[in-house]
Amino acid sequence: MGLNTQNGFTMIEAILSILILGILAVIIGSPLIQGSLAWQEVSARKDATQFVRLGMDRMVRELRNTQRLANNTPNVAEVTTGPTCIRFTDVLGNLILYKLNGTSLDRATGGTCASPTSANSLVSNVTSFTITCYSNANAVITCSSNLSSIRRLLLQLVVTQGTEAVELDSQVTLRPLLGF
Repeated sequence: MGLNTQNGFTMIEAILSILILGILAVIIGSPLIQGSLAWQEVSARKDATQFVRLGMDRMVRELRNTQRLANNTPNVAEVTTGPTCIRFTDVLGNLILYKLNGTSLDRATGGTCASPTSANSLVSNVTSFTITCYSNANAVITCSSNLSSIRRLLLQLVVTQGTEAVELDSQVTLRPLLGF
């Protein structure tokens, strides 16, 4: 038995094997991690967009059904800024109010913009809510002093959820006034 044969790895072979496996893990793992982060970001944005869209859709639907007064003007009783608020009566005679209350867009069924009653949060984490009013000539008008001249509204709503900011714009033509 002249030669001493032992089975195993030398220290250099073990270190090289660990080093090669580490490099392979980084090469393969980086795209997987980036893909996972991108998926989470897209998912968060989709959730935020759906949440905001539900609130905006309800507001638009109800504003389209604004009651028409005898002189064919919309029954919009109040539009304010700072905080943004719109109060109107729908075709069924229900008083509806949308008001930015801090970071919440509230929907109320009574009261005034200064003191709404029966308010429920429609959308939370609101960063900005603006209303732009247009006349029948499509000219921008001051909402608060031209209530009877309002024919179209531009609603802009910005909501931040986590790191995602979602902005939705929607134009509303007060339907009962079409063709007049």
